[in-house]
Amino acid sequence: MRRCNCRRAPSTPASRLEQRLTMKFSHQKGPCKRSHWACLASKCGSQRINTQSSPLPFPSASTNISAYRDTLMSSPAPLLPILKSLADPTRLALVDVLSRGSFNVSELCFALELGQSTVSRHLRILLDASVVALRKEGREAYYRLETEPVPPLLTETLRHLNQDRAPDRDARLSETWERRRRRSRVFFDNLAPETGEGRADYLGSPDCVPLLLRLLEHGNVVADVGTGTGRLLPDLAPHARTIIAVDASQSMLDRARETAGSLESADVDFRLGDIEHLPLADGEADRAVAHMVLHHAPDPGRAVAELSRALAPGGMVLVGDFLPHENQWMREEMADQWLGLDESDIRLWLARAGLREITFERVQSEASSMGVFVATAKKPNLRNQQ
Repeated sequence: MRRCNCRRAPSTPASRLEQRLTMKFSHQKGPCKRSHWACLASKCGSQRINTQSSPLPFPSASTNISAYRDTLMSSPAPLLPILKSLADPTRLALVDVLSRGSFNVSELCFALELGQSTVSRHLRILLDASVVALRKEGREAYYRLETEPVPPLLTETLRHLNQDRAPDRDARLSETWERRRRRSRVFFDNLAPETGEGRADYLGSPDCVPLLLRLLEHGNVVADVGTGTGRLLPDLAPHARTIIAVDASQSMLDRARETAGSLESADVDFRLGDIEHLPLADGEADRAVAHMVLHHAPDPGRAVAELSRALAPGGMVLVGDFLPHENQWMREEMADQWLGLDESDIRLWLARAGLREITFERVQSEASSMGVFVATAKKPNLRNQQ
């Protein structure tokens, strides 16, 4: 075995994370007990390692350490500050939670059963290391796991460490999701008909409908996800033989049935269910339309993944929604979970859902100062790719 050219004194792992990431290097003069990541980053000359005691699936004994080290050193963000920021059980738990969605400080405190000052202090460290990102929406601030700077190798490491995920933490996160769903569901169940239509006209949401319909290709089965009062059903009917109208509110579905009563060009199938757990079989729809619904979704990324699941190969998904805005009253009075959606997020969610040919077009509302957009994407047709 080659000697380690590193002359620093061995150090003892100071945290659970370092213990999990420590690999003992076998040299002629004894094992180097430095952190595996630190040893690689220091460019020590070790070329062969003993990985039998390593809990991680990489690198294997056949790994080219020089190439592996170069990959780490060429990552988009400095690797050592990231790893240092994660060398704490609390921050590692925060990353675990944020890897599953965006949360505000109050929700993070509930999920981890920690005080606000403790959570805020650890979030600041993760922010400084570019491990998490912050998005401010009105008076709320939401944190999420940063996608760009975190190297894929680190992502794989965190995925491996998720096997230690606490069951009670999962239960508290599930409760957080349900609180968000319940808030939206109660709002729409109690929404007066004249209030709903009046608010929609004021906000200018119909401004994206002409573009959405122009981009919509004909399909045998079109899913109108978040159909609400069914205001889109007459416009969708010429584009489909069957429309599956989905909504999480029974009250909204009842009103949508009234709207669809006079339709003759398409059959309408009404189904109760939320956008993150669609009552559709895999690949059941040729087209999926989500008009003014994602900003109500507890987790828009998960909702987009559900749209993709329900889409047949070669099918198209169309999303029409608000661009980012600062109208805090919409969260308080209309149960909006998100104050608009950013183009980069939409593109990321669509791509992660396995969709391709992504387009994004902005539309300035004539009825208000709020902008809207229409995004489209297609599910690859595997038969055409072969």
